[in-house]
Amino acid sequence: MQALNEIHTVTVIPHHPKDPRWHTMFPRTLGYYATRGEAVSGMESYCDSETGYYTHVIIERYTPGIWALADMEEWYEWRDDKWHPIEQPEWARQVVNYAMG
Repeated sequence: MQALNEIHTVTVIPHHPKDPRWHTMFPRTLGYYATRGEAVSGMESYCDSETGYYTHVIIERYTPGIWALADMEEWYEWRDDKWHPIEQPEWARQVVNYAMG
């Protein structure tokens, strides 16, 4: 088995506009993939069932190590029955490592 040089995590995040802490208290990492493409496909295939509660998805890339920081983030928001790429939301600007925080 080949060692992974990086992983791409898929984390769903609720957003509650009246409570700014909501997104840090209830994120849920659903899994990880070896490539970004696999992570996006996984998100598109499996995350729609979570949309009643989770409004955002973040895909983060990690390389091996202790206290590893995500070196890439991609954000998505659920609108019109599908995930749309977005810039990092303002309410998430002070948080890093949703999957491995």
